[in-house]
Amino acid sequence: MASPMGPVHGTSLPLVRALTRVPALRELGDRNIVVEMLSDVLGDTLPVAEDPKTLQHLWSIVEVCQRRPNGLGSLLHVLDSVEPGCRQMDDVRELINQMTALEMWPHEERDRLFALLAGVVIPDIADIYRSVGGSSAPPVPFDAANYVYFRALETLNAGTDGLPKALVFVERLADRVRADLAVELRRWADRQADRMELASELHAAREFGRSSVQLTPESRALAYLIMQMQLEGPSGGRYRLSHWKQLDLTDGWHPERGRDVVGGVEKVRRTVAALIEETESEWARYEPDFRLEFVLTGELLNLDVDQWQWETETTVPEPLGCRFPVSVRSLDRMRAWKWHRWWLSRWKELGAQLDNSGAIPTKANRWNVQNGQPDDLVPLLARDPSLLSMVLSEPPSPGSVGAREAEIGLKWGVPVIVWHRLDCDADDFAVAAQELLHGADGNSVLERARLIRANAVAAGPRSNHVGRSLSVLWDDPERIVSPLHVGPPEG
Repeated sequence: MASPMGPVHGTSLPLVRALTRVPALRELGDRNIVVEMLSDVLGDTLPVAEDPKTLQHLWSIVEVCQRRPNGLGSLLHVLDSVEPGCRQMDDVRELINQMTALEMWPHEERDRLFALLAGVVIPDIADIYRSVGGSSAPPVPFDAANYVYFRALETLNAGTDGLPKALVFVERLADRVRADLAVELRRWADRQADRMELASELHAAREFGRSSVQLTPESRALAYLIMQMQLEGPSGGRYRLSHWKQLDLTDGWHPERGRDVVGGVEKVRRTVAALIEETESEWARYEPDFRLEFVLTGELLNLDVDQWQWETETTVPEPLGCRFPVSVRSLDRMRAWKWHRWWLSRWKELGAQLDNSGAIPTKANRWNVQNGQPDDLVPLLARDPSLLSMVLSEPPSPGSVGAREAEIGLKWGVPVIVWHRLDCDADDFAVAAQELLHGADGNSVLERARLIRANAVAAGPRSNHVGRSLSVLWDDPERIVSPLHVGPPEG
């Protein structure tokens, strides 16, 4: 079975030792020249850790090559060009041949594909990549070119149908591009499938993809409208709103992305209301369990998004948090792959611990008391993977203790964080947070939050009901939507 990080078989140490005997790799300057040549061949700047010690430097070079499709083969090509006929290369060549798998398709076919994809903007390419690659997909830089995703998928094993995941990726991209390019991409895929004797499997997957779009969702199926908001430009007064939606998750997480909108906060609020109205009208006949999520950067985490109006024009204004289960999510964490291991682990534990009442066990929650030290959270979360939720001691305004608590919780994978946007020390907030997280009424945490916000509406516009300032971060690592390339705004 191939390694998820590349077609590596066996230990790297014999290869590293063999490389130490190659004359062109004995001096630091010569090794750096080889790395530069290798970067040119692979079309990517290699993150090799430079080291004056030969063994350590070569170890880093081999490790980086193993993480790239045809990385070791390219290393062999470069060394053969700088040391032609070198007898020390015989051992290197034999070891690399043992460590690398056969190429799935010829180099010229890969070059032809990369030429087709050059300059093509696919806003949700990162979502497609994660959907195809699954949990074993290697991390890819946020500003990666299209071909980098393809190369990463080349390192993964085929699915149960025998189709290489890189080939499935090309099929999925064909669904997202203009018609003429889609035809060329599918022709490319057909050629590779014919050569690999997988034509029938590819056609079956293609037909399934087309027919699955026509499936009627089940009544009360989960449905999501997800809106992402971040600052746009240096002035601080403009925002970029991106959004995704998906009705019914039975066939996996494949949200459809819409066009971005850029403007001031009032334009964003009105766009949010228009999106909700449009989606409600589109999905009404299916009676879905409709949920709203706002993906926010740390500096925007304390926004009162649940109090925004859900209709563009009405004589009876209602906050959207009264009508829908609403939660916020962390854009910073979505983008930080290095935080995802703990996040996934705690999320799975949350699913295991939620009982039939929808309550989080009291022992799984952390109350951050006023005047506490946020950094005390680090050893606590490091020792106890069963801590699943936190109640902040302050609102997470930029530079505050609450913001520091939230950042630590996000880094350590806490999936549920609750706070009051004005006063986390208020007695009614403590009561509401207790009811929200540990209530035994049979409702979910997000439904209880909706009911608390509805009670605030019932108390009247002049009340200081806690439901007007209640924020809930409910963050599912299995539903990532963060775009790695921003899309063009409307207009």
